[in-house]
Amino acid sequence: MEDNVYQSLTLRNPIFIRPNPQHIHASWNNKNFRYDGTVKTIKEHYINQGAKHLGKERAVYVGFIDKCVYDNILMQGSKIMCYIHNNLLNCYIRNIVKDASGIITSMQVAIYDDEDIQRPYPITYTIDTSKIDSMLITNKGYIIQKL
Repeated sequence: MEDNVYQSLTLRNPIFIRPNPQHIHASWNNKNFRYDGTVKTIKEHYINQGAKHLGKERAVYVGFIDKCVYDNILMQGSKIMCYIHNNLLNCYIRNIVKDASGIITSMQVAIYDDEDIQRPYPITYTIDTSKIDSMLITNKGYIIQKL
């Protein structure tokens, strides 16, 4: 059922996500959440960048109403859509800096280009959460429901 919901999502669909009990991450401070958001971008990413013959899979990027979502569930390696020099780019998080209360103060991100092999030493940018437009949400890591 959840896979059908994920495959049927379209741009601007209002949704909410909850943690998938099988994939709760130890670093999440709040492991029993419900976050409301909107589908902002839908892309196709290679299932395995090193084995492109495996094909692509759907990648749904969700923007959240409450920005505290990012303090809780963003991790190193998370894929996001963010603004760098006023351009909306597909990036991944290389490093996260949080204050003592667990609030993100800054992040280092690098551009994620699914069509090219990643550079061994990518160019990184430092941003804060206000520059995040949306983040990748999959039906593997989260339970997704339409509102």
